[in-house]
Amino acid sequence: METLRVPARVALLLLCLVAGIGAWLHTDLGFNTYYVDESGYLFAGARLLDGEQWHTRSYVFSSDLPLMLLALAERGFGELGARWLSLGAVYLAAWVLFRALRVVQVSPVPAGVAALLVTLLPSHLLIGQLATYDSLCFLAFAGMCYAGAQMQRASTAADALILGVSVAVCVFTKYIAVAFIPGLVLWLWFFHRSHLFYFLISLGLPLAIYISSDWQGLQMLYQNQLVGSHKANATLTYMLQSMGVHLGALLVGIVVLGLSAGVAKLRGSLSWQTALVGAALVLPMPVYHLLTQDAIAIHKHMIYPATMLILLAVWWFNKLPVRPVLAFGVSSLLVLVLIGQLLDFRERHRYAWPNSQAVQTYLLHHVSPYSQLLSEDPYLLRHVLAERTAVENIYDTTWYDFDLDGFHRPDDVVRALEAGVFDFVYLDDMVTADLNDELRNGVLQQHYELVQEQHHELSGLVTPSRVATQSLYRRRADAS
Repeated sequence: METLRVPARVALLLLCLVAGIGAWLHTDLGFNTYYVDESGYLFAGARLLDGEQWHTRSYVFSSDLPLMLLALAERGFGELGARWLSLGAVYLAAWVLFRALRVVQVSPVPAGVAALLVTLLPSHLLIGQLATYDSLCFLAFAGMCYAGAQMQRASTAADALILGVSVAVCVFTKYIAVAFIPGLVLWLWFFHRSHLFYFLISLGLPLAIYISSDWQGLQMLYQNQLVGSHKANATLTYMLQSMGVHLGALLVGIVVLGLSAGVAKLRGSLSWQTALVGAALVLPMPVYHLLTQDAIAIHKHMIYPATMLILLAVWWFNKLPVRPVLAFGVSSLLVLVLIGQLLDFRERHRYAWPNSQAVQTYLLHHVSPYSQLLSEDPYLLRHVLAERTAVENIYDTTWYDFDLDGFHRPDDVVRALEAGVFDFVYLDDMVTADLNDELRNGVLQQHYELVQEQHHELSGLVTPSRVATQSLYRRRADAS
């Protein structure tokens, strides 16, 4: 791809200026208290660091190492340490992607623009500001892309082995990365068939060992999460709108630049095999979310098709006679659109879930080692109160079995509250809003006193836009 005839230092200065704006928008890491996923991963990681056992395989879409790294960062660098680790990981990933493009002979300015566009993606902000393994998976994904670039350049058996190992590492950081495997197999089959065997061996062996090490736990994960929590939870319209926000501007820019090169040149530079491989690498995440209508994590998962679109487009346009002025204009418009989206998502992220600081402060001063707690967000309290009370004293509104019959029903929660089992009850309307209304208007009024209540207008980023009521109750002294 040709560049405008401006001094290299000027181009570098413009890239750095825009990158600095994007980085500044990322760094407000104290924007809210921990989200439910962050609390769960940090709590589990801390237990694993202490050498204790925790049933992570049955509900976490990751191996244990990413959880331990997040918990280690929090211990070493304070309350926001794990979020800083995530931010560092996503920016390191952008640099690795830049290097990957350079390996396949994309010149520095287009490669830098590609890396810049990745850092301006709304999904890059979301995973970079949360203490979750999504950021580490994205870094592993970037490593996979770099290994793929080396394979494209040199095409040796060693490169195929390294690529397979890099994909396995990516899968271990988050299982959703298995979606990339079909596209990579297709690519190797078409263009590097003699080395496909080495890739499959270096990928398949560690995956087989991992799966066999806890097959029962992974089966529970499938049943409890994919079949249960991640079943259809949004309309098809919402799914398409969400994907359009993340991918729409990029697709328009690619189409404009592609057509500017001329249809004849497009056909000559893009074989059907290349087009099929590109589709197989870009489409798995969107197709998964459309078929399942699972809106959970859709905004985070869109970083993969968006990044893949950027990488493939820059690599492809590097071979086409795209007019420099048009390339500069489209890139500039994309930067402006993405910064606008980044500002919008940054604001929505701040109000995506209730801020629980006041609840945490109250409980830290009033909970004893023997207090029994019921929480709609149990991992938040397990993490915050880890040094105040045992984890066995904190129960989940969605997973409580009062009569020990093996079933977890809303009635179990109601009967336990009637019996005065819990000293404190925390509700935030993020998971069981319907049950919460029943509890607030019934049994909690009879046996508990309301010690804190706040109303939060949620932005609609992780749940539908609505007002959530955050309530903390304490059992009355005269309750049974």
